[in-house]
Amino acid sequence: MVDEENGTFEASYLAFNEVPQDALTLAAVISKAFEEYEAAGTGGGQGQEQSSNTTGQILIRQIPTQDVLKMTADEVVTAFGEPEIYAENDSIEYGADAPEWMYFDVSNGNTVASFSANAEEFTLNGQSLKQNFDALVSLMGDNYDSLGAGGYQWIREGICYTFYIPDDTEPYSINVYRIDNDDPIDNDAYLGEEGNHGTYGNLDSALVGRWRSFDGGTLQFDDNGMISSCDFNCWSLVGESPNRVYWETSNGRVSCSAYFDNSDTYTITSPSSEPGTEYISFSRNRRHMYQRTTGENGDGIIGTWTSVENSIWSFQFNVDGTGMYNGRYPITWSAYTADDGADAVRYSLIDITYFDYTVEGDSLVVFLSDSSRVYTKVGN
Repeated sequence: MVDEENGTFEASYLAFNEVPQDALTLAAVISKAFEEYEAAGTGGGQGQEQSSNTTGQILIRQIPTQDVLKMTADEVVTAFGEPEIYAENDSIEYGADAPEWMYFDVSNGNTVASFSANAEEFTLNGQSLKQNFDALVSLMGDNYDSLGAGGYQWIREGICYTFYIPDDTEPYSINVYRIDNDDPIDNDAYLGEEGNHGTYGNLDSALVGRWRSFDGGTLQFDDNGMISSCDFNCWSLVGESPNRVYWETSNGRVSCSAYFDNSDTYTITSPSSEPGTEYISFSRNRRHMYQRTTGENGDGIIGTWTSVENSIWSFQFNVDGTGMYNGRYPITWSAYTADDGADAVRYSLIDITYFDYTVEGDSLVVFLSDSSRVYTKVGN
């Protein structure tokens, strides 16, 4: 019996081949039907195995975020539909200028390394994550890390969720990526005692030296914590080459921190047509404008600046000289005055990646996301 007015129904009779079934069989059939319906709603059966119990899990469009981080690019398209932008081994984007915006970084072997979306796309235990800060703390817990300038991070089961909450209102986007431990991002952890030119202490001495592969590739680990030669990209930024790469090891894994140094002049404007709104542009691309989304007008460069073209692009400059780029990459920065009197900023972007390895004597095997490489030691 269906009550259309109240949107409910009552199951009162079940028969198979005109044979009536008892109440227990009726209840079991109804329960199974709802289980299959819920599985379909979370993308089950679409080529990507989904977590069955979503209690306590953060979902994006009813799909557990940890399952999304296992997806290939093809599985993203299967689960979420045809995207507006698809660049193989780079990115997938939906609804660039719409509330249903989503962005997937697939630069790591064409699999999802991280993704971002508008906050209303996420739920936890049936509740939307587009809530004010106090409500989020009540829902997510008070074990969070404040990044400054409206950025907050929660780490749950090895996955980092970065919320951007201007003026402690509702978050406008959430960035998701997997980490290897439960420690929050520490912008100073990779700088050593000498700032950007410091060195690591956790170095596997068996790796130090020059290595060659059979196809002529080179790999060199220096004892000062630098990788001075590498025949594969030990960083994730596409189309960029770092100024230097540091390395350290732990439990069969090499962690690489690639530093990209930048120096640029900038201009902050406040159009008369938009009083109280500030924009920043950088000399390398004056036509690309970023709007202040956190911080106070008149504070100069300090605060968060979000692209007016796509909210995935952003700069966050904290007062202590740390910050974030695109909500994903830590930066260290300092402001200065250029020779022509223009305001300028120097910043180093830190791109952290890793690969596993085994080494035995003069033989080294490196395991990448989609292949492995074998090297022989040829020198110290």
